Amino acid sequence: DYTFNHRPRGSCNYADGFGVEVISRGMLERLNSTPLSLSHREHVTLALVEGAVSATIHECLAPPELARPDLRFDVDLPGDLARLEQLVMSGNLTPESSAVEVLAVADRVNAVKFS
Repeated sequence: DYTFNHRPRGSCNYADGFGVEVISRGMLERLNSTPLSLSHREHVTLALVEGAVSATIHECLAPPELARPDLRFDVDLPGDLARLEQLVMSGNLTPESSAVEVLAVADRVNAVKFS
């Protein structure tokens, strides 16, 4: 019914910002016909994670080369965007860059910052 790789529970070990959620059409239709709280209507997967609606849930474990739960690529604040712009420029990253390339640049940038 629902698969994800980014929630802070279970075995999820991808970097923050590499998150993906997949929900089946059948589950979306079921959720649409279920009375839910306003917060569960806005963030529908929370209804599944919090158990308001029963579902088969699968957590994806990252392969070793992508297992970096210590890194964060989310943009929540202006400083986050500035940090990621610096990362993109430092590594000449493009939309075609692989996740492995992004992680390698992040490691190089962090090594320079914290040396």
